[in-house]
Amino acid sequence: MFTRYSTTSGSTSNTNKSSRNRRKEERKRARGKPGSVWEEEYLTNSLHRLVEKINDSHSTQRAVIDGLVRTEAFLKAVELQKSICDLIGLVKQGVQNTFGSPSEQEMSVIAKTIPIVKDFNVIRILETI
Repeated sequence: MFTRYSTTSGSTSNTNKSSRNRRKEERKRARGKPGSVWEEEYLTNSLHRLVEKINDSHSTQRAVIDGLVRTEAFLKAVELQKSICDLIGLVKQGVQNTFGSPSEQEMSVIAKTIPIVKDFNVIRILETI
């Protein structure tokens, strides 16, 4: 409804208010404050991001270990490789605790929602040191 003092209708101003509320709600959701109604969603998304970062960093981790082996820093390479494998084990355990271990039937349905942690290809020579 237009008046001689306004340039927009009343319905337009209502739309602006609802989009403002939407943005405000998104900020609250992104905050991940403990005890909020969005805490579980925030933690689940954080776990997804963590798994993505770990999976994306495998090649970098392998390159660092290869560099340590080439410079004959075998003990540091062994420690790093063990730390990486321990971290991946902890993240896998966290994913299993968070999402449970679904049956094979359920896996086909929810494979998109459960993050998959890739195993790290260890250098077998370092395991003997």
